[in-house]
Amino acid sequence: MVLKLYTAPTVEPVLGDELGSHLRVGEDPMLSGYLKAARQYVESLCGPLITQTWLQYEDEWPNGDVLKIGKPRLQSVTSITYLDEDAVSSTLSATYYTVQTASEFAPTVVLKPDQSWPGDALYNSNPITITFVCGYGANATYVPEPIRLAIMILVGTWYEHREAVVVSPGASMAAAIIPYSVDALLADYRVWP
Repeated sequence: MVLKLYTAPTVEPVLGDELGSHLRVGEDPMLSGYLKAARQYVESLCGPLITQTWLQYEDEWPNGDVLKIGKPRLQSVTSITYLDEDAVSSTLSATYYTVQTASEFAPTVVLKPDQSWPGDALYNSNPITITFVCGYGANATYVPEPIRLAIMILVGTWYEHREAVVVSPGASMAAAIIPYSVDALLADYRVWP
C-alpha cells in the first residue's frame, strides 16, 4: 500500500484568533507556519483531522472480501480504478462493494455478496487506485477539543522555544521536547500501527 495526499485541507483545526488568545500574542505571521507544522505533527500520530482527499495505491486485489483503507476517519470512497496489463483503465462499479466507516480507526471496502474483485491481469506497478475522503469534517468545529488543545500547546512550545536546545541563565542546557500534556491529550485519538 502506498498513500499520497491528493487534496490537502483548506483550513486549519485551530482558528487564528483562538491561537492568538491562547498564546496571549498579537498577530504574528510566524504563527501560521507553526500551526501548519503542529497540525501535520498531530496528523502523523492521529491521522487526518480536517477533510482531505487521499490516493491509495495497491499492487493486487486482497485475498478476501475486505480491502483496508490506510487512513482513519473515512468519510467516503470516491472511486476504485485499476489498470489491466495493457495499461487500460477501468473503474470498479460502486454496486460491487460497500464502504464500512463504522470503525473510525479501521475503515474498509467490503465486497457485496456474490461479487468478486476483477480477475483481469493487472499492470505491473501500482495498478489499483482507491480515491477516498477522510477527516473529522470540513472545519475546525468538527475536530475534538483535546486535539485542538494539543495543537495549541505545540504551537506555544515551538513559538516560545525556537531552538532545539534551550539555555536559561544560571541553568544547564535542556532539550526542547514535546510537552507531556500533548501526549495525554492525544492518547485516545492515536492511530497505532
